[in-house]
Amino acid sequence: MKHHRLTLSMPDQSPTLPATDTAPQTLRDPWAFDAISAVLWRGKLWILACALVAGALGMAYAKWVATPIYTAQSVVMLETREEQIVDLDSVIGGLSGDASVVNSEVEVLRSRGLMGKVVDQLNLSQDPEFNVVLRGMSRVDRLKALLRTPPLPDTSEAKARDRAINHLLHVTDMRAVPNSLVFRIRVHGPDAAKTAQIADTIATLYVRDQLDAKFTATEQATAWLTARVTDLQADLEAAEARVTAFNTNTALISPEVLTGLERQLKDMRERSAALAQGQETARGLAQLAALARSQADLSAQIARQSEDMIALQQLSREAEATRLLYEHFLTRLKETSAQQGIQQADSRILSHAVVPGTPTSPDTMRIILMAALSGALGASGMLMLRDIRDTRFRTTPDLEATTGRRVLGQIPVLPLGASQNAIQYLIDKPRSAAAEAVRNLRTSVLLSQGGTAPQVILSTSSVPGEGKTTTALALAQNLAQMGKSVLIIDGDIRRAQLSHQLDLPSTDGLGDVLSGAVPLEDAVQEVPHLGVHVLTGSQTTMQPTDQFSSSAFAHLIAALRAHFDVILIDSPPVLVVPDARILAQVADMVLFSVRWNSTTQAHVREAMRLFETSVQRVSGLILTQVDPKAFGPYDTHVAGKSGYYIN
Repeated sequence: MKHHRLTLSMPDQSPTLPATDTAPQTLRDPWAFDAISAVLWRGKLWILACALVAGALGMAYAKWVATPIYTAQSVVMLETREEQIVDLDSVIGGLSGDASVVNSEVEVLRSRGLMGKVVDQLNLSQDPEFNVVLRGMSRVDRLKALLRTPPLPDTSEAKARDRAINHLLHVTDMRAVPNSLVFRIRVHGPDAAKTAQIADTIATLYVRDQLDAKFTATEQATAWLTARVTDLQADLEAAEARVTAFNTNTALISPEVLTGLERQLKDMRERSAALAQGQETARGLAQLAALARSQADLSAQIARQSEDMIALQQLSREAEATRLLYEHFLTRLKETSAQQGIQQADSRILSHAVVPGTPTSPDTMRIILMAALSGALGASGMLMLRDIRDTRFRTTPDLEATTGRRVLGQIPVLPLGASQNAIQYLIDKPRSAAAEAVRNLRTSVLLSQGGTAPQVILSTSSVPGEGKTTTALALAQNLAQMGKSVLIIDGDIRRAQLSHQLDLPSTDGLGDVLSGAVPLEDAVQEVPHLGVHVLTGSQTTMQPTDQFSSSAFAHLIAALRAHFDVILIDSPPVLVVPDARILAQVADMVLFSVRWNSTTQAHVREAMRLFETSVQRVSGLILTQVDPKAFGPYDTHVAGKSGYYIN
């Protein structure tokens, strides 16, 4: 082992930290299209798995859980043509084909009256499918019974019939085909044969209901006409009897006889006028008096005959009117009676229901697609929610925007097994992605201060396990390859992680040097395969914080500056102990390691805040243990991602 002779005579003034310019960054919008697309692309396998599982569950439900529902259909057409077997006027006319009539007939098909007839004919009130009381209590009903006392179901026949009608209305669909006079009657149910039977029964009873309505109307009209004809016949007989009785009780007269009497009276008046103009002899006066008496008698006779004639005519007219009315109603009665056997319905069945061979629901393919889509959407929503709630760092822009510091490098995670001896892997694989990333970090460090390379570099992190020690060793080994003399100081005295990784023997270390018990040259150890020197930490009675705060430590760093080109200090995490902030006072650069997809924003922000309260500033960030395969969907700027540079 090679040792160096070092002296401690250096100025006791610590160097100041150079300012590091940072460009303001903006946090990515989680609702931006590219951000959403990236989240979904990263979780594509999870989305696909959820979609497949949900689709499989949907298929299982459709195949083995869901009850198959069959649909049967009958088709009925409204008849608007009046085809009569005989040319007789119907008591009830046919239906027209306007929209109001079509809509009215659809409501007739949906009426509870018609559905009640179907229930009665098929005895559906005693069918468990249509009468829930006959099925027994379901699980939901049992749960309700546990929560409260439900009223006892009404088991009366009327209530059972109402329940059956309600269920029949629920499973039945009546629709008119647009721009036509055709109605479709569809019935849905778990029993294919029963659905066809119900659909046909509805169509048949609908047509029969129309016939029954016409027959009932015709029957009522016949009964009324029969009673009316009977009454009119009696009235006619009475009227004719009055005419006959009048003729019997009066002298037979006629209009001709009455006209002759009036002519005779006129002749008497003319003779009386002629006698009155001549001389008035005794004989003439006697004749004139006789004519006067004859005129008076004839006038009285004519008056009586006129009154009798008027009365006879009145009676005759009444009898004739009764006879005409009687004959009309008698004719209508015969026509109506003849129509009772030839009534036609206003609709006819175009096609009877066929027993369906395949169920219409569940639609297996549709359920599978909807379930798969729901699974994919649910998985996408969970991924988006997890991404929004996840504050871990995955991209350099997010890290820079959160901290306001530059990311100087990104170190990829080593292959499986290589992490146990990371430095040896970098030595054996100088062209690997990890080695290229370390060289990129080295270049960023050397050029970070405007051409003046930092000499004392502090490596720290917010919490343990973020790769700060491995990064410090890799950077030291890479700097040594350039021909620089490099010293690594184990500032994490409590854990001595550096000694464990290099497998160094437990010898005198930093604490012994600061206490004066051991000369510096005896405490510094050389690691030949790395080409670096190491000053390990050693446990003493003095607290590490007090050691680093002492003037002896500041003088030690000043002395080491004269003997080494680069001094790397591996410090404890910032959020665990205050050692890192104390060590930062003697460093030219503070490198802060952030583990990819692990360290949270809260940890990093708190670490940055602690540095700022000490009037210190982190010079650069390192994103460590980046998975190149998983990094791609987050960012395209990952060191060593291109396979062209990887052996």
